[in-house]
Amino acid sequence: MVNIEELKRIQHRYNYDVTDYEVKKANTYIELMEKERENATVPVAGDIVKYTDKYGIYYEFAHIDEVLENEVYICEQAYIPFIGINSKGKICFSTSGGSWRYKEYKNFKKVGTEEKRFCDWGNCGACQNGAFDFIVKVNVWEYSEIADNEPSTKTHHKYCVTELTEERRKEHNGYKYLVSEQCYNKTAFRTDEEYENWKNELIIDKVEKTYYENTIYLWVRK
Repeated sequence: MVNIEELKRIQHRYNYDVTDYEVKKANTYIELMEKERENATVPVAGDIVKYTDKYGIYYEFAHIDEVLENEVYICEQAYIPFIGINSKGKICFSTSGGSWRYKEYKNFKKVGTEEKRFCDWGNCGACQNGAFDFIVKVNVWEYSEIADNEPSTKTHHKYCVTELTEERRKEHNGYKYLVSEQCYNKTAFRTDEEYENWKNELIIDKVEKTYYENTIYLWVRK
């Protein structure tokens, strides 16, 4: 359970006025969430999953939004989830973020517990800066779609390297190699020598072909 001073300390919104209303609301949620996790052997809505997708992209804090009969509905990168109680008396969420995935819960492996932040509307109702935060310890699961010996962005950088044709080099200030990481530009090289010197400084564990012409992925140890 949480008291008013503890609840005040964890608010991240500007000058939020915590009252007994928020304390009572938070403790109602905390009590119910703890009860839902007693002796849990499968994921529960609100838990964390450390998720690695089939492309090797690792999401350390993916959110379990809903547990269905045979599937778990997860959000790879969620904002702080809004919490509520449904007509069946179970915790439910209104969550923003993405991307969203359905996964079979039989493949989830429990790896521990961790504190997680949730929020709900406070004494002012639904308005700007009207939400308050509270923290609950939830179960943490692991779900991976790649083999254990395959690299992922948990341990590696996944660099996308494109070698430009002469015609396209004119559109990119003469650069021959463009390097990006998960859609963000990282660096570029005008000559083969510059590119090879850069690669020689890296520990490359895997070179992967792509569907795109003259483009590869380099899996580089962090």
